[in-house]
Amino acid sequence: MLVAQLTHVPMADRQAMRDGLRDSATHMRHAAAIPALGQIEIGGRTSSDGAGGSLTVMAWNVGRPCHVDAIVE
Repeated sequence: MLVAQLTHVPMADRQAMRDGLRDSATHMRHAAAIPALGQIEIGGRTSSDGAGGSLTVMAWNVGRPCHVDAIVE
């Protein structure tokens, strides 16, 4: 869902995600309960204040947390 601003995620929810189980069922439970996890923030204004000369972004959806050591390598 595209939104002008992401829905706030309370600190207790953030902590629960950080400290909780890292399995598929837990992930799905968080995804269903926390609206921001299904949102994409659009709009706003850009700012170069404090920005460096470049930015590298990488994302890799590994699907399941299997063979984590090999993935890290």
